[in-house]
Amino acid sequence: MKVKTIKAVEAYRALKALKVAGMSDEAMLAVWKNLKALRPVSEAYDKDIEEVRTTLQDEEFEKMQQRVKEAQELERRAKEEVRGMTEAEKCEIAEINEWFAAWNKKGEEYLKSLAEKEVEVKIDPLDAAELLKAFKGSDRTFEDAEKLDWLTM
Repeated sequence: MKVKTIKAVEAYRALKALKVAGMSDEAMLAVWKNLKALRPVSEAYDKDIEEVRTTLQDEEFEKMQQRVKEAQELERRAKEEVRGMTEAEKCEIAEINEWFAAWNKKGEEYLKSLAEKEVEVKIDPLDAAELLKAFKGSDRTFEDAEKLDWLTM
């Protein structure tokens, strides 16, 4: 079955958090098989996310972080001295904010492309009644149940 990566990752995390003690052996086995099928997708996604963060936090990012610290110091001093920010100081802060807005946008685009990528997973359908038993025994929300809806028969 083809699904978006984020859907598989969310299902993996929701299944992993379930307490399956109240389920039938057959349902527990289906949960285990699905965990086994979804784990590589989740691990690859987490690794890709970390690589994106590392890639984006390059030398330019480090320089901008330093500029942020310096700008924060300028703001602090201006408050202590009870004075307004100079036009140059305001321009510096605006430039820093603009750079980080573009940086965030680029990061969000990368992350969205990773999340939206379709992957092939072989799942064992879960019995909805058995899944409900597991949810009753776990501290999970209906939001988590919704993430598993596509795994039920």
